[in-house]
Amino acid sequence: VVAEAYQCSAYGGTCNCAATVFSGKSYVKFSVCTGKAIITLKPEKRSTTTESLGMRVFLEKNLQKVHVLLLQTGIIVSIINKDTYLQVTIKATALDIAQLQGLCGNFNTYGFDEYELPNGTTHILTKTDTQFGVVNPLAFVEAWKLSTADATDPTKVLAPTVMSSDEALEPACYSWITSNSEDSRCSPTVPYNIYGLISGNDETDSLLALSNQDISTAAKKRKKRQAVFEDQPSNSTVRNLSQPTWNQSKATDFCMDNMFNPPLRACRDAILSLNDTRYLTAFDIPLKICVQDLQLTGDTMWLEASRVAAIEKCQEIISQNPQMASNLAAAFLNMRCDPFDCNGHGNCSNGVCNCDSNYAGTKCDVHVSDLNQQPYLTLNEDDEAYLCEITFASNCSSVFVSGGNFVSSDFLACHIREVEITETGVKTLAPGEVTTVKGELITTNQVKCDLGSQSYIKRSVEVSVSNDGKTPYEKYQTFIAFDPVCYDCNLYSCKKKKNVCIIGNRCVAEGQTSVYSDCQYCNLSSPNIWSIRLDKPECESLIPKPVGDDTDKQTLTTALIAVGCSAVILVIILVTVCCIMKRRQKGRRRRSAQTDGTDNPSFHEMPFTGKPIPAYKARQWADSNVSPPSYNQYA
Repeated sequence: VVAEAYQCSAYGGTCNCAATVFSGKSYVKFSVCTGKAIITLKPEKRSTTTESLGMRVFLEKNLQKVHVLLLQTGIIVSIINKDTYLQVTIKATALDIAQLQGLCGNFNTYGFDEYELPNGTTHILTKTDTQFGVVNPLAFVEAWKLSTADATDPTKVLAPTVMSSDEALEPACYSWITSNSEDSRCSPTVPYNIYGLISGNDETDSLLALSNQDISTAAKKRKKRQAVFEDQPSNSTVRNLSQPTWNQSKATDFCMDNMFNPPLRACRDAILSLNDTRYLTAFDIPLKICVQDLQLTGDTMWLEASRVAAIEKCQEIISQNPQMASNLAAAFLNMRCDPFDCNGHGNCSNGVCNCDSNYAGTKCDVHVSDLNQQPYLTLNEDDEAYLCEITFASNCSSVFVSGGNFVSSDFLACHIREVEITETGVKTLAPGEVTTVKGELITTNQVKCDLGSQSYIKRSVEVSVSNDGKTPYEKYQTFIAFDPVCYDCNLYSCKKKKNVCIIGNRCVAEGQTSVYSDCQYCNLSSPNIWSIRLDKPECESLIPKPVGDDTDKQTLTTALIAVGCSAVILVIILVTVCCIMKRRQKGRRRRSAQTDGTDNPSFHEMPFTGKPIPAYKARQWADSNVSPPSYNQYA
C-alpha cells in the first residue's frame, strides 16, 4: 500500500490524497489529489480476468469508501474519502504476522523492533524522534519515501529483502446440502470472513473494463515529444513546531469533549452493552492519536480523522460479535452515514442515506428541482476518441465517462448516439436518434454506461450524461469498440484489414482455426463460412457428401415425415375449432335466456328523431352524465 501525501496543515502536517494498493504487478489507485475522486485499476498484462488479479475492489453505495481485499492473505485495505484527503486503514490477518514492512511496522507482536528499515535493519529511536513527548520518527518516515516515478513500479515498491512470487491463486470452494441436494460455490473470497467489514458493490469487473478502455486508447496515442521525467522535489517534509500550542491536558480535554458525536456515542453504548472488558479500552488509541495530532500540528482538523478511526474500530468489534444484532448495535450501524442525519432530508440505514422523495444524492443534499443542473464531461485530449479492443477477455459492452457535478439518483442517465467511424472520419448513422440508458456512478466523477452485451465486430458511439434523464451535457465523448483482427482503428478513423474472414460475429485471420473445432478454419475463398480441413482424417465426417441415391432417399424420408406432421397438426386445428364453436353456442344460449335488453342495438342509439328508446335499466342513467328521458316506456 503506497500513500501519496501533501502538506495540509499550517505547521507541516501531511494528508493522504492518494492510495495505491498492489497485488503482484497489478494495482488499484484511489486519488483526490486533483480535487476529483478517481479510481483506476492497472492490471498486469497477463491479468485479463478478475480472478487473475489477486484482489477484489468493493465500493460502498455512499461513494465515500473503497475496500480492497487482497486474496493472498485476506488483508482488507479501507480507503475513506473525506473530500480533501483520504484516510487509509489496513486490517491484517493472522496470516500476516511478521510478514509486514513499512510505516505500519512488521506486525510480529514484539514492540521493540517495529521500526524496521527497507534494508532490514532496525531504526533506533533517539531524542530527536520525540517532539513534545510524542514519538515522531522523521528519519524512519523519510527512509520509506518513494519518488513519484517509483510509486507505481512494483519492483521499486517492494523492499530489497522481499521475495515476490508469480504463483497464481486458485478460487476456493465450499459446498452445503439443502433439501437433500448438494450445492457448491467457488469464489476467491470464500476463505475469508469479511461480513460486516466490507459492504457495498463489487466493482472489480467494471474497473477492469475501464482499464481495458484506457489501455487501448493509450496504445493508439499520437507520438509526442516528451521531456525527460524529473521527479519533483517533495514538499511533504514535516516542519517542526517552534513551540507547542497545545499541551497534553488541553488537547485531551478538547478531544474528550468533541470526538463523541451521536454516531460514536451510539457506538460506545453498543460496545458497553456487550459486557466484555476487552472492549473497555476500544477508544483509547483514537483518543491518544487525536491528542498527539493536536500537540504536533496545532490543527483541530485531525479530530475528524480520529473520530473516523474510532467508528471503524467500533464497526469491526460489533460485526465480529455474536450480539451484534442487538438494538443498540443496530442503532449505531444505522448512524454511519456522512453526515449521520443525511442533511435532514432522509434517514440513514446501515451507512446509506435513503432520501426523501424530494431529495437525491449520496448525502440527500440535492433537491429534485436542481437535477436539471447539467453535469460536465472531461473530454479526452483534443476531443479524441476512447478505444476499446474487442477480445475474448473483453466485449467492450460498457463505456466510462469522466466529469463532474454528477448526482447519484434514479434519474442519472447516459445518452448514446450511434455513429460510424470510417477512413474519412465520423458519420452519424441516425441523426436525431438518441438512446437513453440508466447511468451508474462509479465514483463522484466517473459514470458507467451500459451499451448492452451484444457482441460487435466494430461499434462506435457518442455518449453524454444527464442528471435528470432528459437534458444531457451539450458535448459528447466518442468511443470506438473494434475487433483488432478485422480493423485497424486509431483515434480518428477505422480501416478494415485485408486477408480476414468475418464468420458470424467474429473476425478470423486467414488460416486461423475455430476455437471449437480444429477442423474448421478461415479460407479467403469462402470468407463468411468455416472451411473444412482436408489434411486431417478426423475431419472427413464434416465434409458434405455428394448428391446421389442416399441423398434422394433422405429427401423422400424427410418429405414423408413432413406430410405426417402436417396431418397431425391439421387434426389438432380442427379439434380446437370445434371446441371453440361449441363454447360460443353455449354462451349465446345463456345470454338469450336473460331479460336484459341492453343487447338491443337501439338501446345505445340517441333519440335524434324524437322516438323513445327502451329503458330496461333506468338506474344506469344515474351513473352517467345524461339525464333520464322524460317520456314513458312502452312495450
